[in-house]
Amino acid sequence: MFGVVSYQDWTTDQLEQELLADEAERSRLAAKDLAILEELDGRQVATGDGCRSLSEWTASRLDVSRETAKSLVRTMRRTIDRPDLRAELVSGEVSFDRVEALSRILVDVGLCEHTFPECAGRQRYEPGSAQKPNIGPPPTSISSSNHPWTSRGGDCGEDSTGIQEPSSTRH
Repeated sequence: MFGVVSYQDWTTDQLEQELLADEAERSRLAAKDLAILEELDGRQVATGDGCRSLSEWTASRLDVSRETAKSLVRTMRRTIDRPDLRAELVSGEVSFDRVEALSRILVDVGLCEHTFPECAGRQRYEPGSAQKPNIGPPPTSISSSNHPWTSRGGDCGEDSTGIQEPSSTRH
C-alpha cells in the first residue's frame, strides 16, 4: 500500500505538516466509525451476533483492544446528541481524543468558543433538546496558528496558555 519513504530529505515543517494531515485524516475516519457504530447499535447487531455488548462486538470485529472499543462506543453514545462535536471531528480540525474528552462534559460550556474563536455566537445545543443547532461552516484550517495546540512555543513543555507540563511527563 505505502512504499518505503525516506524522510531524511524532508524539512522539519514538512514532517510536522504530514503528521497534522495524518491526524486530521484519522479524525475524519473516527467520525465515520462513530456514525457506523451508531447505526449498528440501532440495529442491535452485537446482540444478534451473541455478544454481551457493542464494545465486545467492536473489539472482536475491528481487532482492537477492549479499551479502544469501549472508547469508540462510549464516545459514539455521548456524541449522538452533540452534533457540534461530531462536526468538529468530521472536519478533521480536532482529534478523536479531544472529542472523547469533551464528550464527557454533559453540558456545553462554551468549549467550542474557547477552542475556535470563530465559533463564537453559534447557537448553543443542549443535549436532549429537540432543536439541532446551526453549526455553520467548519473552523479554519488545522495548520492555522490560532489553534492552541498548534501555536506552541519553542519548548514543547509549554503550550499557548503558558502552563508548564510536569518535567516527569516530558520526553
